[in-house]
Amino acid sequence: MARRTRTSTLSVVLTLAAACLLAQLVLTPLSAAFISPRAEQKNVEVPAVLGALAALGTSLPAQASYNWVGPLTGSEICSTKPIVWLIYPLCDPVF
Repeated sequence: MARRTRTSTLSVVLTLAAACLLAQLVLTPLSAAFISPRAEQKNVEVPAVLGALAALGTSLPAQASYNWVGPLTGSEICSTKPIVWLIYPLCDPVF
């Protein structure tokens, strides 16, 4: 009895999927199936350049006043590579 229920459920799901696919193909016009070409845009570079300058401008104050010293600045542990990756803000406060 359970096998018959699974078969009919599968048939209903497949029929519903086929009906949805058929409805989509019939109701969607063919011209909407293709992407229309983009209109030519002018001055696209200006906002991109302004965004890049804004991102660079925010980092300049930190680089300009680089005279901070951390509690471990100059110590030997700051030159040992595997450890320094974990404690680098203590060696160099800019990060």
